[in-house]
Amino acid sequence: MDNLTEQFNHAINQGLPGVEAHLAMAPMSRIVNQDFEEIKKTAKLSAVLVVLFQQNGEWHTLLMERNTYNGHHSGQISFPGGRKETIDSTLKETAIREFAEEMGVQLDSKFIISELTQLYIPPSNFYVQPYLAVTTEKLNVIPEEKEVKKVLSMPLDVLLDDALVANDKVKVSGSGLMISAPLYRFEGYKIWGATAMILSELKFLLKRINQ
Repeated sequence: MDNLTEQFNHAINQGLPGVEAHLAMAPMSRIVNQDFEEIKKTAKLSAVLVVLFQQNGEWHTLLMERNTYNGHHSGQISFPGGRKETIDSTLKETAIREFAEEMGVQLDSKFIISELTQLYIPPSNFYVQPYLAVTTEKLNVIPEEKEVKKVLSMPLDVLLDDALVANDKVKVSGSGLMISAPLYRFEGYKIWGATAMILSELKFLLKRINQ
């Protein structure tokens, strides 16, 4: 995947996969096609950063296992990111700041090539804006111990493997409710919910590139 930034820009210019990609990995109870302008009026605004980087000659993306805490996303696999703070003038600034806080890496905004499709997480009332970044710089990750239990590096070639996709029972943090949901199985983890939906859009774009 040489010139990955150029290839992604070309794929994104065709239009984001959006709802189609999200539906492929959305829990059955999740409403995907929503009025986000209305949602943003009352939801907690947040952003995540989907960073693509090279490791051992392969392109990867970074995920993290969150530490256990008393909240909706306790122990889940997610992209680095979090809630917008008053110091953030934009959600892009939120994504960069949260990535620096959680991964210990200050990523230059020039590496962010696009927004991905927004989504809403009803149980926690979070509106999430994902951003896609591509960098050839080495990432010296130093995870923040209070928030990050483990950092996961997923090869993009692995994401393209449909054998990773399954449907299984997962526990909704904060309620203890067990639901059936589509998910990715990776290194013994179940990746589902908003993270799986964002990964699905990334996968759709990668398939366009590989056509």
